[in-house]
Amino acid sequence: MQIVRILSFLPLLPVSIAFAQEPANLFDQPPAGVEDALKTRVMKFYQAHIDGKFRLADQYVAEEAKDDFFAADKVQWESCQFIKATYSENFTKAAVVTACRTELRFRGHKMPTTAPLTTHWEVVNGEWYWYLLHAAKTDTPFGPMEGGPDSSGPVVSAIPKDPEQAAREILASVKVEPTSLAIDPSKSTRQEVHIRNGMMGNISISVDNTGLPGLTIKAPTSPIGQGQEAVVVFDYNAESPDIQCKDCLAHPQLRQTVTAKIHVDPTGQIFPIDLVFLKPAAK
Repeated sequence: MQIVRILSFLPLLPVSIAFAQEPANLFDQPPAGVEDALKTRVMKFYQAHIDGKFRLADQYVAEEAKDDFFAADKVQWESCQFIKATYSENFTKAAVVTACRTELRFRGHKMPTTAPLTTHWEVVNGEWYWYLLHAAKTDTPFGPMEGGPDSSGPVVSAIPKDPEQAAREILASVKVEPTSLAIDPSKSTRQEVHIRNGMMGNISISVDNTGLPGLTIKAPTSPIGQGQEAVVVFDYNAESPDIQCKDCLAHPQLRQTVTAKIHVDPTGQIFPIDLVFLKPAAK
């Protein structure tokens, strides 16, 4: 059971976008000093996680929730920011949304991630304490998920029990096809490589310049949103004056595969695209 529940998993999503504030209702505003006291306790709780001193966080946990906290997975965050609190029961309970930063690592890849989190707090003897809100779980293709009282949909664990498997799934959600292009050096050609973003959040694309005479590569300049597709265009101009030896590219002893590398940010992935030069057809 996780200590916190993630509302969404959006790599590098700006907090200002993730939590657009609705106009405040004056009748829902807490009495003076209530939110300051809550924020102080919440940030001390998270600071213990940032410092990796989880025993210090225990002092902000309600007595009935200490077993839950002890058994929960602990995450050492890089930083956390208090976003907002939604109050109930005459301002004695609150659902608190924070944004915490961490990194998923997999085979040398670093994926900085901002995780919007919700935790639940209650007043006990005049102080705010963390407690675990137990909710019914529903099996989904993404594993067991829980519905939160203040969320518009299900929420999932902030950090998966198997980070490497989660990292593999995230990396696999970026698709690049095809990974090789066949080029007849005697003919001009225009070919496309399609990039599909299956991640939650935007990705950006860049391509290394191969330096190959006659070849122009155009990558998308705008970020690729979730579920969107973009193309990298490979233009080969067989009549380019930069090509000093057209026969060399197709010569059996000189012909070789040229590789163009597509870089994906923020995952740090590199997709090699092989440009295979064919022997021109006999005239």
